[in-house]
Amino acid sequence: SLCWHEIDGVPVTAIDERRTNAPRRGVLALQLHAGAPMTVSFRELRLQEFPDLAAMQRAVPVPRAIAAWLAVGERPV
Repeated sequence: SLCWHEIDGVPVTAIDERRTNAPRRGVLALQLHAGAPMTVSFRELRLQEFPDLAAMQRAVPVPRAIAAWLAVGERPV
């Protein structure tokens, strides 16, 4: 399954999980690293589940950077 993370519409990381025994359910955690006192907020978080890759591809446009990565079959450096 393919998953990517975007910040302000820009892909910052992608995962192409091909393990057949990979967990399909779990916890979604938002992490804040230690440091000076601060306020952190999150908005417009979306988590969608699709029955298969084809359904996801129909519903969600794959960012160009991710599509290029998939086309060459290599992970970006």
